[in-house]
Amino acid sequence: MVRFTMLAVALLVLTGTSNARGQDTDEVKKLKKEVELLERELKVARVENEQLKREIEQLKAAKTTTKKEEPQKKTLSELLPTETTLSGDYAGEKAGSERGTFAVTITERTGNKVKGTWLAKPDMKEAYPEREIVGEISDNKLVLRPVNTVTKWTCTMYLKGQALEGYNVFPDGNRVKVALKVAK
Repeated sequence: MVRFTMLAVALLVLTGTSNARGQDTDEVKKLKKEVELLERELKVARVENEQLKREIEQLKAAKTTTKKEEPQKKTLSELLPTETTLSGDYAGEKAGSERGTFAVTITERTGNKVKGTWLAKPDMKEAYPEREIVGEISDNKLVLRPVNTVTKWTCTMYLKGQALEGYNVFPDGNRVKVALKVAK
């Protein structure tokens, strides 16, 4: 009976061990698959990294060549001959204020005095009609005002690089940030 009991215990231990070995084998297979997946992802990341390095080098090379080709900076007066159109964006400072695009066209120029048109939201001409404007260039500052309108405002912009940035100020103190670039 003792032999039978020992034999039964030995069989239980052996079958339990083989089940454990089977579970270990399944876990090892899963881990190997995960390792293979991670190795593939690493390989892809290395290739992408190399591509990005090449792109960075190309951009650096292009940047140095464009720096050499840049023309001398123009003054504001040189940037605004007659028939110049500037286009850009505006955004009110108050929460929920209106934002949009607008265009300014210089139609006449006499010395530092300019005349032209101001068109807010060119895609919505019915709601935002074109306004006549007058202005003056002083160094790198452009000041514009509407002509024959109920709402009076003053738009003061300064040259920054090849763009104009500033504010449109209304009589009630409301300010609208504006930014313009010469349209090509």
